[in-house]
Amino acid sequence: MSTDGYVREKLAAGVSCLVGIGGIHSRLVNAFISMTTINGSNFSDEALGKRFDALYSRVTSVSAQGGEGTIQATINTMSDEDASGVAHELFDLYASALRALKK
Repeated sequence: MSTDGYVREKLAAGVSCLVGIGGIHSRLVNAFISMTTINGSNFSDEALGKRFDALYSRVTSVSAQGGEGTIQATINTMSDEDASGVAHELFDLYASALRALKK
């Protein structure tokens, strides 16, 4: 599988976590945990990579407390509106990656 194929697979896994049972916060945590093996340097499209890194930084900006990780700690501080906005940004990034990344 190409690097772009792997990136698309991981983004798809993240987006798929956004639908289903649970509140937006728990679904968003699961989405980003499922994508911890990629970062912006994995994208052949530099602009998409920068978008991913910015979004990932947004959900890892709060230090972990106790047994939680930085993703959980950060998303727990977000309002429903902010969490929903991040989910929409992730979906838009995924849609953009489907159009831009090599098959």
